[in-house]
Amino acid sequence: MTKKTAVLSILIFLVGFAALAAATPEIEAYYRVIRSIKYENSDQLVEMVKDDKIIAPIKVKAIQRMIEIYTADKEKAAAKAPAYVDSISYALKNSREDNTRMRHYTVRTEACFALSNFDGTAQASAALDGIKNGVLEEKNVEVLGSCVNALSRCKQSGELASQKLLEMLDVQLDREVLSETDIKITIAILGALSRQNYPPAFVPLLRVLQSGYPEKVKLDAQRGLDNILAKP
Repeated sequence: MTKKTAVLSILIFLVGFAALAAATPEIEAYYRVIRSIKYENSDQLVEMVKDDKIIAPIKVKAIQRMIEIYTADKEKAAAKAPAYVDSISYALKNSREDNTRMRHYTVRTEACFALSNFDGTAQASAALDGIKNGVLEEKNVEVLGSCVNALSRCKQSGELASQKLLEMLDVQLDREVLSETDIKITIAILGALSRQNYPPAFVPLLRVLQSGYPEKVKLDAQRGLDNILAKP
């Protein structure tokens, strides 16, 4: 049995055991397996994160380990960075069951912050797209805030991050019927844009003022406009 097959076999057994025994995230048995994975066999982490049958606590740890490996030596890990971004973006988009057993909101939160680690790299555009697409499908307010904050943390790719925020705002402004979730998404986007202080956001912010959004949203847009106008 190869080392790669052995790692997967152990994980499959532990995932099954965790599910049957209603295991909590604190159980260290399968976490030790994940911590043992190095750069050379980090493809295992990619597979875990993209596997829809892997439970949330393990998937979160796998994402964390992947980012540990990546940030430890970005130059060395650059070759595998596209696969890392692809798998984390997949988890963000497809981990959508939020209940006592699945708790996928933890995966989505972790995925957003993980993708922000690719700020300023060749994978920045793909990573920011992953966050953007995740936000536009998000229903959980806490995850939404975390993901928008992760997007606004991208300082080296600040202009690109701001462009993604504007793309998100355009989608929200084109909606004919507004839900409570749409309002929360737009508030989060406006908060991030206000922090970015991005001049090209001026006209989109004006569009918010003439939109059908409630007054509290328009006040956030006005603050963003004021920040841009105050910029030297």
